[in-house]
Amino acid sequence: MYLIFFFFLQIVIKGENVANAIVDIRADTKLDAILSIIRTIFVSVILAGGSMFLSKNVEDILVSKIETMYKIIKKISKNPLKAAQMEEKEAFAIEKLRQEGHLKELAVLHEEEKMETSILEKLIVKLGALLSVGFGEAGSEIIAENIKKGGSVNPLIPGKKILAIFGFCDIRNFLEVTEVL
Repeated sequence: MYLIFFFFLQIVIKGENVANAIVDIRADTKLDAILSIIRTIFVSVILAGGSMFLSKNVEDILVSKIETMYKIIKKISKNPLKAAQMEEKEAFAIEKLRQEGHLKELAVLHEEEKMETSILEKLIVKLGALLSVGFGEAGSEIIAENIKKGGSVNPLIPGKKILAIFGFCDIRNFLEVTEVL
């Protein structure tokens, strides 16, 4: 089935037929069709490559960090005392890298610390550590129990009897000594 690839041109001046022309545009139409197909393939390749490149960046920068934050929140919800341990382990690992002289790894960590997702991750760990320090072991169990029930706080959860030792230290004339120093 062929499309019409001919133009018929008839010029009429004052009722007289001056010129007739038949123009064949098959070659131009074929060239336009081939160029259109090539352009479509080129645009498709560019769009596919760009989306793959961007999806890799999104996976590396955002999705993996959010999954890590989710895992941290799950650990803290099961045992709020884990947050303080996680913070200590991270500080210990960084100090170990410094002592061993791994400058490249430290530079990468320093660059990652500037990212908002890393800041949020550290914030979650610090908040968990503050909860565990502020409420102690007994309070951490109450918090974990409330989180397991869906996040709504019920302060009337039956308590548990815990044996504890409290220490108090009084430094005589501390205020005067610090003012002099």
